Amino acid sequence: MVKIIPAVLAYNKEEFDFKIESLKGLVDWVQVDAYPGLYWDLDIPFKVEAHVMLRDPDLSQFQKADRIVVHQGDVSWSGKDYVLVLSVEAGKAGQEFKEDSLDIVKKLRSEHPHIDIAVDGGVNLENCERIVEAGANILIVGSYLFNSKNIKESLHELQNCGFRGSSG
Repeated sequence: MVKIIPAVLAYNKEEFDFKIESLKGLVDWVQVDAYPGLYWDLDIPFKVEAHVMLRDPDLSQFQKADRIVVHQGDVSWSGKDYVLVLSVEAGKAGQEFKEDSLDIVKKLRSEHPHIDIAVDGGVNLENCERIVEAGANILIVGSYLFNSKNIKESLHELQNCGFRGSSG
C-alpha cells in the first residue's frame, strides 16, 4: 500500500497554519521542511516528519518530530530503513519532477527490497503511477495538493493511483 504524506513548505506562520488546518481529519502524517526555529513551538495535530535541509544539522532542534529525514550524504547508510529520493531541486515548491529520479528509485528498490522509499518533489496525478511502479511506497506531495480545489479528493486520487501502480 502506498502512503501519501503531504509536504508543508510555508514561508510564514499564516501559510503554515492554513496548510495544517486544511489537512485535519485527512492524514496521519505531514512532512515539514525544517529550518531552525521554524514553527516548532506549535502544537501540530499530526505525526511530523521533519525534512531537515541543512548542512551539519543539530538534530536536537527537531525533538518534537516523530521522524527526521536528512539528505543522503549527511549520515551513513548503515541501519536505515527509510530513504527519501528528492525529485526536484531543494528549497522551492511547485517544481517539475526530475524523470531520472525513477532510475534512482528502481536501483534502490532492487538493492534494498524491504526499505521504505519515499519520493518528494513534483509528485502529481500524472506521474504517481510511474513512481510507484519504479518502487516507491511513500509519496510526499505538496503543491499538487495545496493548489487543488479539493484536497480530500486529490488525496483520494493519489491513493488510487498508488494502488494502480503497485498492482502492475
